[in-house]
Amino acid sequence: MGGFAENLKVLRSQKGWRQEDLANKLGISKQVVSNYENGSESPSFDGLINIAQAFAYSTDYLLGVSNY
Repeated sequence: MGGFAENLKVLRSQKGWRQEDLANKLGISKQVVSNYENGSESPSFDGLINIAQAFAYSTDYLLGVSNY
């Protein structure tokens, strides 16, 4: 179980989504997704919820404090 950036990369890869695919689903730019994945930027609370919903995982999992 990693941190947010690592978990986001893993989930996106498991879905077979490119950064652009996730960005389109979330209504953000590909650069923002890249920044999330390299740890230079973090999503807002609402953004975190939207990401969790896109993957059907808990926010706790995304943040690395839970295994699901």
